[in-house]
Amino acid sequence: MKEKNAWPILFKPELVRQIMAGKKIATRRVVKPGTRPRIPLAAVGNMLWVRECFQVLLKPHLVNKWLPAVGPLKEKPVRQCRVVYAADRPAAGFSWEGPWRPGIHMPRWACRLRLSVFGIYYQRVQDMTADDAQREGVLCDNCEASCAATAGCTCLDEFRKLWDRINGARGYAWKDNPAVQVIDFLKLG
Repeated sequence: MKEKNAWPILFKPELVRQIMAGKKIATRRVVKPGTRPRIPLAAVGNMLWVRECFQVLLKPHLVNKWLPAVGPLKEKPVRQCRVVYAADRPAAGFSWEGPWRPGIHMPRWACRLRLSVFGIYYQRVQDMTADDAQREGVLCDNCEASCAATAGCTCLDEFRKLWDRINGARGYAWKDNPAVQVIDFLKLG
């Protein structure tokens, strides 16, 4: 059954690990000039379901090993299946090295993380603070609780590097100071 006001959101494996650990509670998404935000209907109270790098493994009849599913996965396979996630690599007791399916192709039934939106606002990416970087899941070696109270905090520098790795090649580098939609969320379940 489809939940009302639920929207997909894509995260890289290292960011999924931060969400699962409870360290990432916010995300910034580029607002392209002259367009609507990428998650246009994200509003306080809405739910986001996380798309992440994954693979569906099937255990065919009379074969005693897991094999990757082939083809599109719109419906959950009727056979015995197991969903594995790149963010869990390496998992205790189970290892899968690939191939992986990109998160953009993750069907809703394979999603394991849901987020509840509790705040949305807009800013320029360079307007963020070190505490904002920490809410994004970035924690430098010098910080423990609050970046603002820590001398030598480099959380903002670490976030800038992450931002450029994800968005720089797309034309939205930190130095360009793009407009962003900031989404504050809580992990459900």
